[in-house]
Amino acid sequence: MGPGKYAIALALACACSWTWAAPPISCPATIKDETHAYPLNYASLFDGPPNKLADLMPDSDKETVWTLPLYQKGAHDRGESLYFVCRYSKTEKTLTLQVPKTAKKCSVYGDDKGRTFAVCE
Repeated sequence: MGPGKYAIALALACACSWTWAAPPISCPATIKDETHAYPLNYASLFDGPPNKLADLMPDSDKETVWTLPLYQKGAHDRGESLYFVCRYSKTEKTLTLQVPKTAKKCSVYGDDKGRTFAVCE
């Protein structure tokens, strides 16, 4: 095999073994209406559409983290998806995000400035 053919074979082998991962999703830091901006307070993970009320508990009481592979498999087997619902302080407004099928974990955490972050990756 010549050098050119070897390079093409190597490139194809690498391309075929690389797993595509969706970019992470995250809740916006605030949600706005005509007069106010409301900061992110929390997020919930749902197994299927949120109107089915299948709100999942985090993995532990110490951290707000959900490990997703088993939930993803169950949702896939039913032809559904997981949903991350962003919840904001002092408003009933929410934002619902469909969790990418390749996501492995969702988490909600805060920083030392009192800000809340919620992400699935």
